Amino acid sequence: MNIIYCATIRLPTEKAHGLQIMKTSAAMVQAGAKLELVIPDRDNAITTDPFDYYHTPKNFLITKLLCKDIISNTRLGIFGYWLQSYLFVRAILRQKYTSPVWYTRDLPLAYWLTKTDRSLFYEIHSLPPRPTWLHKQTWQRSRGIIVISDGLRKELIAAGVPSEKIIVVRDSVDVAQFQNVPPRAESRAKLTIPFDQKVVVYTGHLYGWKGADTLAKAAKKLESENIHTYIVGGTDEEIRTFREEFSAPTVHVIGRRDHQEMPLWLSAADLLAIPNSARYKIGALYTSPLKLFEYMAANRPIVATDVPSLREVLQEKAIFSAPDDPESLAAAIRRGFEEYSVWQTKADALAIEVQEYSWEKRGIMILDFLKHHA
Repeated sequence: MNIIYCATIRLPTEKAHGLQIMKTSAAMVQAGAKLELVIPDRDNAITTDPFDYYHTPKNFLITKLLCKDIISNTRLGIFGYWLQSYLFVRAILRQKYTSPVWYTRDLPLAYWLTKTDRSLFYEIHSLPPRPTWLHKQTWQRSRGIIVISDGLRKELIAAGVPSEKIIVVRDSVDVAQFQNVPPRAESRAKLTIPFDQKVVVYTGHLYGWKGADTLAKAAKKLESENIHTYIVGGTDEEIRTFREEFSAPTVHVIGRRDHQEMPLWLSAADLLAIPNSARYKIGALYTSPLKLFEYMAANRPIVATDVPSLREVLQEKAIFSAPDDPESLAAAIRRGFEEYSVWQTKADALAIEVQEYSWEKRGIMILDFLKHHA
């Protein structure tokens, strides 16, 4: 099967969607597809080759089409994104691709490409508060829809999309990346983290729906208990703002690190935190966080907020707290340390279950779906 995957993306990017697109593309090729990733030739301060940046096999072609870079002008907001997408679609159509199957996770591309009667599959990661005619037309015209959570599937069905047109394929992890990782003591030595600390680690961005602010507030309540929280990730602006507001003797805002360093940080932890907010549907219902599967592969007890998007994967194998509640999260962290052996046993079970969430299996599931619906 020949697939053209279109993405209005700056590649490489420090944001998680770049990793997800690259890994999914490689996985579909490993499953038997021939794939070309088509992106606009946008301005980019990151000059590393995308395959090297994401440590992805070079088994597909990346084509950059000449297209005026409008989206980088953040003053234009959503208008700039749609205008960029429109110009990108025009550049795509000029290439006269003959691929039988098209794939995207961008709404504007899905909308315009399905208008050209192409066999397009649309991967959805979030939904608007009130779907418009444009959304519904795109869902109707798409050949199939791939979603990353049960929450997305249920809302699409409620909006009138036939269930047989939708498949849930959650995000994934490179399981091999977490094999042969140094043990906790050695990882801490490499990262200069004192071994006598009780360590909680959070990795990822610091957007509001991620709940990292709730974790930082909870961490301050644990200062007298030698519990240290390490927050790894974020954009430059997020890191600067977060340090100004939340830095404390036991709250360490580390900043962005190479993704290949993540296994070391997770190995250094006693507990891993994923504090999604319930104030945003994307965090409570829609997301399938890459970090969640990395945490599972790292084989450390997980402290999570009790929202459907996390519970549908973790079931009863995490220490749950009330979302957006620093007191509840602090109590869950305490419980994790007090009952550590219990939760380590549950972490062992998650480390086995995560084998089902490999990128390779994601690629197989998506490709089988495409073949059935193309």
